[in-house]
Amino acid sequence: MSMSDYGGSRFYTRTFNIGKYSLGSTYVFQGFIYPPVDLELEPTPVPTPTPKPTTSTLKKGDKVQIKKAGNASSDGEGKTAYGLTYKREILKVHTGKAYPYQVGNSKATTGFYKADALKKL
Repeated sequence: MSMSDYGGSRFYTRTFNIGKYSLGSTYVFQGFIYPPVDLELEPTPVPTPTPKPTTSTLKKGDKVQIKKAGNASSDGEGKTAYGLTYKREILKVHTGKAYPYQVGNSKATTGFYKADALKKL
């Protein structure tokens, strides 16, 4: 029997004679902890992440509002392009570039933006 002892060893094993716990004994049986028989637990399956589609619904000619800063070049090596809240048009889509959406109006290019920087109108 495994036991714990207040003020003594944390846990220890001792064999007792059942006679000590008989009727009229000074020892009072108080109970025991019964571990589950089947300790093997099934592992919780890890859900496979579902990939999000990488295609954007934005295309050349779409009217957009600029929500975040962009860049002065599609590869991201230019100065920051702003135009926050401006309503513009997608002039060209540069596939595979860091800032693929060339945005502007009939007069000039405002800047190059990522999809999350534009709100389709």
